[in-house]
Amino acid sequence: MKNLSNIFLSFFYILLLFSLNSCGKISNDELCEKGDEKACFVSGKFYDDNNESVKALQFYAKSCELNYALGCDKIAQDYAQKDDTQNAKKFFLKSCELNHHESCLSYGEMFENEGDCDKASEIYKDTFKNKKYKPASDKFDNLIKSEKCLGTEIIIKKEIVNCEPNEGLEKYFEAMSYLDSHYDEKKSYEIITLFEKSCKCGMALSCNMAAMHIAHYLGFKNAYFANDKLDNKEIKAVYIQNRPNNENNMKAMKEYAKKACEGNVIMGCKQLYNMAKHTKNKEINTKIIENKNSKFEQLKNQNEEINTDNLRKKINILVNQHQKKCEAKNDLDNAFSCEMVADFFNSENMEPNSVLNLYEKACNLDLNTSCYKVSNIYQDTKLKDTANFKACNGGIKRSCDNLGSTYDLINNEILCFDKNDSDACVKAGQMHRHYQESLELFTRACNLDNYQGCYLQGLTELNLGYPFGDNYNFDKVFNPIFKACDNKIEKACHKIGKKADLMKYIQSCNNNNSDDCVRAAELYYKGFEIDSLHGGVYDYIQAPDRENGQKFSKKACDLQNNYGCYLYETHIYRENTNNNTNYDKNKVFTPLIKACEENIQKACEKLGKKADLMKSIKGCDSNNSADCIEAGELYFKGFEVHSIFPSYIQQPDKKIALELIKKSCDLNSTRGCDYLASIYEQGYIVRQDYNLAILYYKKSHDISLELCKNGNADHCKNLGEIYKQGKLGIDKNWAKSTEYYGKACDLEDYRACETYKLMKISN
Repeated sequence: MKNLSNIFLSFFYILLLFSLNSCGKISNDELCEKGDEKACFVSGKFYDDNNESVKALQFYAKSCELNYALGCDKIAQDYAQKDDTQNAKKFFLKSCELNHHESCLSYGEMFENEGDCDKASEIYKDTFKNKKYKPASDKFDNLIKSEKCLGTEIIIKKEIVNCEPNEGLEKYFEAMSYLDSHYDEKKSYEIITLFEKSCKCGMALSCNMAAMHIAHYLGFKNAYFANDKLDNKEIKAVYIQNRPNNENNMKAMKEYAKKACEGNVIMGCKQLYNMAKHTKNKEINTKIIENKNSKFEQLKNQNEEINTDNLRKKINILVNQHQKKCEAKNDLDNAFSCEMVADFFNSENMEPNSVLNLYEKACNLDLNTSCYKVSNIYQDTKLKDTANFKACNGGIKRSCDNLGSTYDLINNEILCFDKNDSDACVKAGQMHRHYQESLELFTRACNLDNYQGCYLQGLTELNLGYPFGDNYNFDKVFNPIFKACDNKIEKACHKIGKKADLMKYIQSCNNNNSDDCVRAAELYYKGFEIDSLHGGVYDYIQAPDRENGQKFSKKACDLQNNYGCYLYETHIYRENTNNNTNYDKNKVFTPLIKACEENIQKACEKLGKKADLMKSIKGCDSNNSADCIEAGELYFKGFEVHSIFPSYIQQPDKKIALELIKKSCDLNSTRGCDYLASIYEQGYIVRQDYNLAILYYKKSHDISLELCKNGNADHCKNLGEIYKQGKLGIDKNWAKSTEYYGKACDLEDYRACETYKLMKISN
């Protein structure tokens, strides 16, 4: 009565609030904000009646938070309409606990609709017994009378009193694992023993497996009565000869099938049904049973009391109930229901997709035996391998055997995609036989900054793209390889040759290495090709890039690199020449000359004879007479260097030439003195002066004479030549010439020996 009076007062208070609200005297929204749970509900109802459902739910939720049962019930109903059973149950339960009895019934109905009749009956019973709500009693009575709630628990009464909690389930998995590892028939006894232990600890599924394997042990073929369709009139249970003929085993087979059926295992009931059906079939008596001691006669005796009509009815009910249970929740218990229905459908040769879907759900709920079973149904190799992989990880040896090396592939793929393991991406990509799958894995590895993966991504793109069409985008090939090389993957750098060099130079230039700025600029100015890809079938072409060439040569110049300045200025000059603009050529020559002075070999090579002149002047300044002569000759004739643009022109400067040659003579160079004497003799660049010519010829002679006396063969030979040819101021003298060639010969100048011999003959 107390509960009824409370409900009456609540409704009276709600009606009062409605009337006050309509009179405009008070705001329920304001009262709700102050914590009045009934006002929150009234506001929710008001907005509900005015089709403002979002606002209504906000106020219902607030009233529920303030422990107002009707608000919780409204929220639960909304979740139920949206098929959000988890939240619907949560709020129906709260409303029920707040003594809203209709919510208790709604809470029970949710479990009833899912096929969990045990839970539903428990809720109805509690609502009637403890809350004294008469409609709950009616719901309970109707439920327990309903065939749909026969029960789906796969637990039977334990026969071993000292079984630990969950020991039956643990022993079931242990037995399944042993069965998987020893799936040859020689281990039947050990397998049966393991399932018997699990069965005696209350696991009905193990009772079913024990019955099946006893049947196998006894010699009943064709899946031990499991594969015979319920409506099949033909006998398929075939006896294998020379198997044990033991009445106790026959009894055990039937008892375990019976226990499995009592534990709501569909296939246990089916085995029991088929045992009874087969023994009733007259064909057994005429075709198989030949004496009173046969197995089928013993089976017939054991099955005489079995009512096949009741069994058939129970099988249908169990299939229906386990299907509902399979669809209702997501735990291991539901997985067993899914697998049991799938096993039954499979044995009845029902529509394959139905079987597949049930095994898939069980597999997704981590029932690994279903993963193995579904792998045998899949036609798609990838799906088959994935299911076998999961089963293998769950200890199913046959799945591991089926996978072989594919296990490592799948494992690496999972690590790659689920754990972002870039090394696993690379390994999986290398294991794949198809370029497209490999490309996906290498690309993921590269995106995860695995630069070996970038290199392989580029190569795979190359293999996929060949033969290349006119519009093929080679960036797909080169960009990942460039990235790999940029991150020190040597194979990638080797593959792209000069492009790798360019990348290295750019990086070094960015660190202010002026020489590498120059190298980068040169590659950009000239461009280059890579012919090491795909066996030279395709060449990567880096076209000349003046803009980047100028950028890097300018930076080199800014870093005081004279060769960089030359590169920059020569291209600026070329640009201005093309535009018919006057430009100071010295801006090109000066840095190049400075670079050569700094011993930059390529600068000197570009300068050609100008570099030779610079070197000779430097040598002459160090009193090297030969360099003085070399420099004098270059100044005397002048020259033009065509290996640079613009060409460098050195005009003849005979005055400087004369000074340099005179210096060589002053340094006691006979060649220099002879050169100087011939200039005065011929009057090339000075007034002809025989006296000076004779003076310098005489100086050359005297230098050679002194050196010859000191054992210099070259100068002895030089005296021989002077007297042989004669010079201005020095007459020919064959005897003296022969004598000096002879002295040179004595000093081991063998050419002088030949000349001496010829002169002796001529004389």
